[in-house]
Amino acid sequence: MNADVDIEQQPKGRGMRFTLNGALWSLQALFGFFFAGSGFGKVLLYDGALYAAAPLRPIAPAILTTSRALRSFAVLGAVVLLTFVPTWYTMTNVQF
Repeated sequence: MNADVDIEQQPKGRGMRFTLNGALWSLQALFGFFFAGSGFGKVLLYDGALYAAAPLRPIAPAILTTSRALRSFAVLGAVVLLTFVPTWYTMTNVQF
């Protein structure tokens, strides 16, 4: 037997990579923290007259019917599928 066959090779570690996707996610997170912490939403209602003129009438709740419940579950199912199926497909069928 050859002595080289018994030697176990250690995989090289992956280093940090700078990608545009990572940079955009980091920028989005920084902007999110900035706008959430700065109170930027108050700028939209700066003038008291604008706030008073906003329509604030209450809307009566609608009666829950079977049709409405089925449509709600269909929309919820579509959102779940559109969220998780691309990730599942990528993880199971795409080879990197």
